[in-house]
Amino acid sequence: MALFLYMQKYIAIDFETYYDTKYSIKHYGNRAFCEHPEFDAYLVAIYGDDYEFVGHPIDVDWNILNDKIAIAHNAGFDKAILDKLRASEKYPIPEIDFVCTADLSVYLGAGRKLDEAVKNLLGLTISKEVRKNMNGKTIDDLKDWDETKLATNKAERKKKSDYEALLKYALDDAKYCYEIWTKYSDQWPQVERALAKHTRGMAEYGVQIDTEKLDKYLKRANEIKEFCESQIPWGKPHLT
Repeated sequence: MALFLYMQKYIAIDFETYYDTKYSIKHYGNRAFCEHPEFDAYLVAIYGDDYEFVGHPIDVDWNILNDKIAIAHNAGFDKAILDKLRASEKYPIPEIDFVCTADLSVYLGAGRKLDEAVKNLLGLTISKEVRKNMNGKTIDDLKDWDETKLATNKAERKKKSDYEALLKYALDDAKYCYEIWTKYSDQWPQVERALAKHTRGMAEYGVQIDTEKLDKYLKRANEIKEFCESQIPWGKPHLT
């Protein structure tokens, strides 16, 4: 089994998407977030032993994922994005399996957040300020600087600097995922990997609801509630 795992090809992937205070993964969950009208996966970073890319998903040669297993931190989210992009038919993205470094990190007791995992497993301190600063912004908000004004205009220089910082931030996250997987995946038992994958699958499948029956039962529950309320002898309290 160890030889088989060693021979498999892994590649790390990390998406950056638009979000704001009301529209976020925290409020919507993976699938609903990707189906929202404001969904915009404006940046993807991909990293492997002999490959690295950071840019808009439309510019990726998605053949790089052929015969690979994707590494992602919170893989359910990145898989949901890949599925959404693939469904649009503008992106020739192959079907691909995922492993999750967030699940691996939790198993190792190193925390779920990437900055916690990087600190506890790689001994590095990283900042998430770049991501926080993208609240309510898209990459187009950073890319519209005027080259002719860079020498004299501080605001234009800041746009370019923020854009370059965002590219580095995304690629670094993919690199950290890859490094965590490379260094620690052999400590993650197969049964735990299978359980993590199964749990992600359950979350992706969701809770299936018979909406017609639910509406029928809600209507009946309201009828019972109204009847019960009508039988209560409402009136002024009898005080002694």
